[in-house]
Amino acid sequence: MADLDWFDVAFDGVFGAVQAWGFLTYFMIGGVCFLVGAFLIGDFLYWRIRGKRIKGRIKAVKVEQSKIAERKEVEPEPEKKEEQSILEMIRERPLGGLTAVFIIFLFASIPLAFFGFGAYTAHKYFSLKADGQWAESVVVHNERQTDSESGTSYYAVVAFHDLHGQRRQLRDNISIGGRPSYDVGEKLIVYYDPQDPERFIIDDFWHNMGIALGFMAVPFVLYLILMGIGRLQQMTNTKGKANKKPAYAGEMYRSVFEYQAPNGEVIECEADWASNTIADKIPGTELRLLALPHDPQKIRRPRLIGLMFGLFFGTPGVIFLYLGFSNFTLTPYMAVIFLALLGYVVFKIAKTIKPREEWETVKEFQTRKKLETKIERSKGRLLSDIEVRERLRWADSYLKHWVLFLIVLAAGVATFGYYSGQNMLALISNGETTTGRVVRVDSRYDRSSDGGGYTYYAIVDFNTFNGERVEFQDSIGSSAPLQQRGDEVSVLYDPASPQDAIIDRGLLNWAMSGGCFILGLFLLMHALKSYIGIRRRVSRI
Repeated sequence: MADLDWFDVAFDGVFGAVQAWGFLTYFMIGGVCFLVGAFLIGDFLYWRIRGKRIKGRIKAVKVEQSKIAERKEVEPEPEKKEEQSILEMIRERPLGGLTAVFIIFLFASIPLAFFGFGAYTAHKYFSLKADGQWAESVVVHNERQTDSESGTSYYAVVAFHDLHGQRRQLRDNISIGGRPSYDVGEKLIVYYDPQDPERFIIDDFWHNMGIALGFMAVPFVLYLILMGIGRLQQMTNTKGKANKKPAYAGEMYRSVFEYQAPNGEVIECEADWASNTIADKIPGTELRLLALPHDPQKIRRPRLIGLMFGLFFGTPGVIFLYLGFSNFTLTPYMAVIFLALLGYVVFKIAKTIKPREEWETVKEFQTRKKLETKIERSKGRLLSDIEVRERLRWADSYLKHWVLFLIVLAAGVATFGYYSGQNMLALISNGETTTGRVVRVDSRYDRSSDGGGYTYYAIVDFNTFNGERVEFQDSIGSSAPLQQRGDEVSVLYDPASPQDAIIDRGLLNWAMSGGCFILGLFLLMHALKSYIGIRRRVSRI
């Protein structure tokens, strides 16, 4: 009995420490993201409020950290040996030849296996459509299955009577998406094998052939990818035969602005930030600038990038802090870990503090920083017009591929967000809300995270308005339990399929779809802006 008590104490201690660390992780990640976002947003607002809008132009471009290196002349290729056939290779080196044959067969069999599975599925569909017996059926329920990665699949269970009048209730073998393909009570036409009625299909072309066509397309997609890689290699080798080719990828560019002060003085100053893109730094471009009245040498372009990055970091920070505070419970373990972290931070700060006699005044510190900045910027050099045009052509040749990639990525992200939003809208429109209770918290070890770790999912029990008792697993997991056993939560469920339920989190229900849609829109706008910029630069250079 004493051993059991010690075991319980040890288990509770380990679990409490892990849970406390998980909650503190929310606070640390949320705090860091929030502070970074707040700093960027504050800096954006400071310049917008204190800065004065003026007209200026880009006088020149300075290149820093230049890594331009002329490639060496291509050395003459060594004489190629006569290529051996596979049979000759096997004769000379049996083990190596057979290994090569096995590897080739393995790589070739994978796409062929995909094609074979798709062809078999298509053959089953068309053969039953041609030779099978049709019957009217009704969807009696949707069988729900959850895999090890928390993916949920729904399989329609249909009921129909065969030629002998016997009632058959069978489950479809195809699941598409995270929601049922058919509603309970929906009437469907099925085709079945009279000799084996359990072999059947639902009369829905895309339901059956969507997956089949996808699998059959895998070999062709791989072939196109390999052809594209080969083509790129060929182009790279062809270009590499040139005697010299500059590489601009390691360069950082800084704009040199020129504007006229209110007193008529022409002031020339450099931008605060340097970047690896030269497309927005073409000399002669007239633009609006923000200047600080008390320091005319401090100049900045009025862009939204600071605000966007501030929101990018600040929004997740607010969400993490909200999750941390809404589920916060002070425990001895949390107090001990917090004090240990605080002590570590204080220790690291104390080590970085200089002795009192080495401290600088604010004026000395500002003077030193200005001198360091001046020395750092003096390392660069101004580019000539010819050098600027060469770099623009080089950058645009790569930017075209980037624009295409962004458009495809934006379409994929927005499509995912659209269907996710449609599913949520359907659940909210047709669903019912009730109160549930967390009956337990399941943990699952995730090897994909850094170093591995446990993810916790709440198991919720609730009663439908028809009195049916349902238990489901929340779709959102975390490194620390968001709910405790016995907690009451609001549940949103589909009356036609009560297992299709979620913990109702209000506006946070739209976090996935809304975030994907906004991200897709941002990527698309960035792609279009880049494409318009390329077209304009082509006409200028």
